[in-house]
Amino acid sequence: MRTGITIGLLTLGVAAVAGAVPTSINDIPTADVVRFGQVVLQGYTTIGSDPAISAGVGVNGGVLPGLELGVDDRIAGKPAGTPVGQIKFRFLRNDKRVSAAVGAYNLGDSKHNGAPGFYIAAKRRLIPHLRGHLGFRNRGSQNALYLGADGDILRGWDWRADVAQANHMHDATISLGVAGPIWKGLRAEVWATIPTQADAKPSGSLRLGWAFGRK
Repeated sequence: MRTGITIGLLTLGVAAVAGAVPTSINDIPTADVVRFGQVVLQGYTTIGSDPAISAGVGVNGGVLPGLELGVDDRIAGKPAGTPVGQIKFRFLRNDKRVSAAVGAYNLGDSKHNGAPGFYIAAKRRLIPHLRGHLGFRNRGSQNALYLGADGDILRGWDWRADVAQANHMHDATISLGVAGPIWKGLRAEVWATIPTQADAKPSGSLRLGWAFGRK
């Protein structure tokens, strides 16, 4: 029943998510931000991790040029907490050379949600249809370097990949996926996530995001 409800929510597109806002790749944030005057509703479900099924919903918006704000909440799976906020500011934009942003996430009730996180991210166009991303983030006692890439396929679809350090920089989490439009303003992402940590399980996830507002 819970799986059916989650899939139904995703199909309707009512849902931005814990750790997976629309301007991230999968496990990593990027220097991109939601366009000024635009709102993105997004939802996701993950299968195969611990717990076996989890899901989240939320919303992100471009409130000023270069400034993105959002709030999201986990609706199924653990750890259960309260809604959390996120903020990202792009302080440098040059899509053909280097763009850069700073941000914070998991903002809210630290007692139930754990420590907030902070990051700096950079993006560079490597060749006309390939972009590279790198950065550093901190959450509590956990520091991590990360990098990623995405490249165009066709009809607005692209492939995406990222790798981020985990477990106090002793292990890593690798993600591979594809993303693209499926209807007016509605985009889908399909991901496979593979942790290198011995006791962690691989997982798959589906996300839908609906963007509306200023073109």
